[in-house]
Amino acid sequence: MKTHISENLIIEKEKAVFSVNPKIYSLDIVHSAAYIMMDRAFIILDGDPEKEIRIDIRKKHPEQDLNALVIQFNEELLNYAAYKNRSKESIEFRNNILQAIFSGQNRK
Repeated sequence: MKTHISENLIIEKEKAVFSVNPKIYSLDIVHSAAYIMMDRAFIILDGDPEKEIRIDIRKKHPEQDLNALVIQFNEELLNYAAYKNRSKESIEFRNNILQAIFSGQNRK
């Protein structure tokens, strides 16, 4: 039995299939989210990372709720996207601190 939750999400008995826009979530972010979900679900990635990344989430245990797994995966996408953005924003600050540390050590 297939249930179309939205145009982008199909939930079947044992799996949920949806796609991610790589212009919003890059492949490295999708990989990070999939990695953190490995202990909770089977994650299969497919598609063209330039156009659309397809995510297939399968239950590891019969009692699991596929809707909850999809929500958890999307929360991980947001988590890693925010982390990546914060990292980009703070790289110049970190580089300045390291430069100050190393230039201070050379003076001794």
